[in-house]
Amino acid sequence: MATPEERNPATASGIIPEDQVLRSPSLRLHSTTTNYYGTVNHVGHAENTNFGVNYGCIISQARMQGIPSPATPSSEAMRPLPDASHTRNRRASPPDSICLPGTRTKTIQRILSWSEGATRSPSETHEPRRTHILWLCGPVGCGKSAIAQSVAEMVERRRCLAASFFFFRGSGSRGKFERFALTLAAQIAVAIPEAKPYINAALRDGAGLPGASVAVQLECLVYRPIEAVASLAHESTHRPTSYLIVLDGLDECGDREDVEDFLDHMLAFFEENPSIPLRFLISSRIEEHIRERIDSTQVEVVDLSDHGADSDIRVLVDHTFEVASKRNRVLRSLGYLWPDEEEVEELIEHADGSFIFIRTLLNYILGLSTSRDDGLTPMDRFTHALGMHPGLDGLYSETLQRAQHIPHFMVVVFTIALLYSPLSISDVSRLLNLPTYRVVTVLIPLQAIVRIPGTDEGDPVTLFHTSLRDFVLDEQRSAAFFPMEWRAQHKDWIAHRCIELQAKYGAAPLDYAVAHWKEHWAAMAAGHETFARQVDWIFDLGHALVQETGFSTILSTFYLSLEASLVLYHRVLHHPQLDISPFLPPVTLSKKDSRTQSATVRKGRTRRLEVGPDFVTSD
Repeated sequence: MATPEERNPATASGIIPEDQVLRSPSLRLHSTTTNYYGTVNHVGHAENTNFGVNYGCIISQARMQGIPSPATPSSEAMRPLPDASHTRNRRASPPDSICLPGTRTKTIQRILSWSEGATRSPSETHEPRRTHILWLCGPVGCGKSAIAQSVAEMVERRRCLAASFFFFRGSGSRGKFERFALTLAAQIAVAIPEAKPYINAALRDGAGLPGASVAVQLECLVYRPIEAVASLAHESTHRPTSYLIVLDGLDECGDREDVEDFLDHMLAFFEENPSIPLRFLISSRIEEHIRERIDSTQVEVVDLSDHGADSDIRVLVDHTFEVASKRNRVLRSLGYLWPDEEEVEELIEHADGSFIFIRTLLNYILGLSTSRDDGLTPMDRFTHALGMHPGLDGLYSETLQRAQHIPHFMVVVFTIALLYSPLSISDVSRLLNLPTYRVVTVLIPLQAIVRIPGTDEGDPVTLFHTSLRDFVLDEQRSAAFFPMEWRAQHKDWIAHRCIELQAKYGAAPLDYAVAHWKEHWAAMAAGHETFARQVDWIFDLGHALVQETGFSTILSTFYLSLEASLVLYHRVLHHPQLDISPFLPPVTLSKKDSRTQSATVRKGRTRRLEVGPDFVTSD
C-alpha cells in the first residue's frame, strides 16, 4: 500500500507544500501516485539498483527523467527525445561541433553576461529592460552550433541551464516540433526539481499532452512551471538570477507554421510576464519566417556576419596541425615543421571565414576523411585543397566527384539525403537491396562530408552539415550528379520499396519503411498519370505475391498500397470522392484462389471510396 508521501508527489519531493501550489487548473496537484516511465541509458555508475520497467531517460550530466502519462505511457509521442540536448552523442546525432578553447571568446562572453543578468520589469528600475531572447544568427557554416553547444555546457556547469534542444533536419523528430515541449520539460524536471510537480500536474490534466498546440504545451510544461518556482519564497535556497534554454538550428525545423506560432507566443508571453527568470538563446540562419518575427525590440541580436572569424580559424588550424604532427606518420618523418606561416595564411584566406569549409579542408588534407590509399601525402592534398572552389557548393561538388565513378554512387548518396531519419549502414543496404560492402565502398571517399559509423549496425550514417542535403536535393545545384528524370524515378522506387519491405518481410519489416512510407508516397509527383502508374504498380506487386503466397496473404498489403495511392491523389487534387475503377487493370488469379475470391474481386472493382482528411476509406 502506498504511503502518504508516495501518494502525494509534492510531499514526496520534500520541496513544495501543497498549499503553495498555484491555483491554475493546468498546474493543480492531485493526491495520486506518480508513476514514471522511460528507458534508462548512459548510466555512469549504479550499485544494488533495480530500475524495473522504465521508459524515460537518464543521460550523462543532465539526466533526463521520464514524465508520467497515465493515458498513454508507452506512446512514442509521450517520450522525450534522448538525443536532442547538448548531452547527446554528437557523432551519432549531429551537429558535431564545439568551440575550441580560446575561440569565439568575445561572443560567448557576451551571451553569458546577457544570460546571467537579472530580469527586470520597467516599473522596477530606470535601467533598460533586459531582453528574454537572444538571437544568434549568421550564414551556413559560421559556427552557430559550436557556440550554442559551448554555451550550453558552460551554463550547465553554473547550474543555470534549464534545457537545450538541437534541431537537425532529416533526423526524425529532431526536425519537428511534435516532442519539443515534452523534451524540454523532461530536462527542466531534472535541472529544477521544484518544477517537476507542476509539470506532472499539467500532464495529468491533459493540457500539455501531444495534440495540444505548441503554445499550450510550452505554456503548461515550460513557462508556467518555471514561473511557479520563481514565485516560491525559500530564503535558504539559492537560485540563479535566471535560467537559460538553448535552442540551436531553429531553421532546421520543418514545421514552419509551428515555428512561427512558437515565436509569436513566446514574444507575447514575455511581454506579459517581463519578470519571469527565463531566457532563450536561439541560433539559426537568417530565414525570413524567423527574422520577420524575432527581429524586434524584445530580442537581442548577435549576427556572426559582423564578427570576423579569421583569428579563431587561425587557432583551429594551428591546433589541428599541431596534433597531426604528433600522430600522422608521414608528418613525423618529414623532418621539418609543416605547413609554414605563409601556407597557413593562404589556407585561412581560402576558407573565407567559414568554419565548416576550413574543417572539411583540414579533414581532407590530413587524410582524416578520404581513403588513405589515394597515394597522396598531406602536402599533395594541401595543394589540391587550395584549388578547391571556395564556398560549400564547390566543396561538395569536388568531394562527390571523387566517388562518382563507384557503382551505386547515385543510389546511395541520393537516398541518404532523401531519408526522413538517418539509418545505419546495414539498414541503408537493406532499404536499397544492396550488399553492405557496396554502400561502404561509396561512402569511404565521402568522409569529408558524410560521417560513417564504426560499425555497420547501430549508429546511423549522418551528414556533416544539413547544407549537403540541400545541395543534393536541389535539382539545379547538383544536376551534374543526379539527373532530373532519374530523381523522380528514384523517389518513386524508394516509396515502392517501403511498401515491398512491409509486404514481403511480414513480422520483420524495416522499421524505417513502417514509419515513413506515407511521407515518401506523399512526395511523389502530382497528377492523374502518376496516380494511374502507382495503381498499376500496386497490382503488379499483388500479382507477384499471389503467385508466391496465395491471395489471403496480400490483402493487408493491397489496402496499405491503396491507401498510399489515395494519399498521393488526395494531396494533389483534394477530391472528396474517388472512383478508382477506371484505373484498375484486369486481375488474374491462380486457379486455387479464383473460385473462392472471384466474388470479392468483383465487389472490389465496383467499390466507391470516400476519401477523408485522414485518408480513411469506407464503403
